[in-house]
Amino acid sequence: MISMVYARYWSMEIFTFFKGSLIGKDHQGNRYYQERFLFKKAKRKQRRWVMYRGIMEGSRVPAEWFGWLH
Repeated sequence: MISMVYARYWSMEIFTFFKGSLIGKDHQGNRYYQERFLFKKAKRKQRRWVMYRGIMEGSRVPAEWFGWLH
């Protein structure tokens, strides 16, 4: 179980390093990213995600960042 958590964490860190562009941080230290390269797919939206500081809990995202993510 713990090894799966670490594997998921590191795979997300690697994905973020290669594809992510830091947009901002909130008061809790969460970092918000969006896809650096938007490929020429007309119907696809740009991907956005959050890297949590501490516990990964969706309720820790403030309302202004929640609106930006969705």
